[in-house]
Amino acid sequence: MYDWEDCHLGDAALEDAREELEFPKSDSDVINSFGVLLRSGDIDAMCVALSYYHYCESMSRHGGENILEGESQDVLECARVVLRRPPSKVATAEHDEYEAAHATALSAIAGIVQPEDSGLVSEALRRATSEDVRKAAAMAASTILRDTLPGCGHKAALLNELIDQLAEIIFDDSVSSQERWLAINAVSQSGSEIAESYLVGALELTDVQLQAVAGLALADRDMGRFRPILMNLTASWSDDSEFPANELISILREGE
Repeated sequence: MYDWEDCHLGDAALEDAREELEFPKSDSDVINSFGVLLRSGDIDAMCVALSYYHYCESMSRHGGENILEGESQDVLECARVVLRRPPSKVATAEHDEYEAAHATALSAIAGIVQPEDSGLVSEALRRATSEDVRKAAAMAASTILRDTLPGCGHKAALLNELIDQLAEIIFDDSVSSQERWLAINAVSQSGSEIAESYLVGALELTDVQLQAVAGLALADRDMGRFRPILMNLTASWSDDSEFPANELISILREGE
């Protein structure tokens, strides 16, 4: 919630609920206050709750406990509302108003997003102008593509649209390498032909590290089929190349 801590909610009950999250007295009080914010219908209060959920979720990945795990379905529904609504009135120094709310919502649901949310994530990517939104959307897209088999009809069209939006990041030299790395990783989660074609295309990027990310994805996909092109790609790379280029070199040598 720290990216929303300077937001003035304009309602005493909501301010009290946020204060409880910042200075918790008990787990039960935190859960109750979280629910007040999450279900308030106030876009900024909802974003405080979503940001706090993201914080709790990140702590659980480092050995802590996410006391809000039981709220995940409501968190997902709340994030969908935020992603569909007009932008918040509040902005931080790093985001404009629209991006702040979307970055928060996407970060909160990156690990729990569902395949039916692919359209929302695609739209967020299409309209994104900030690095934070692109990163969060790429992580959410990774979850969707990992958990969804290549489909047909309307489902396939939505997933392909998501992959196309990720490809826009992969081949955009104006965005950061970290964003492009995340986008490649997300595309690699799909077993579709269009995803594979973008991974092969990424081997032509000028950034060796990004080439290596795509190369590792293709090696994992089908080492036998892609070994020749990957061997050709890495032929001029130094043995002391940085990660992940050194990892790709090592994997190719192991299979010789």
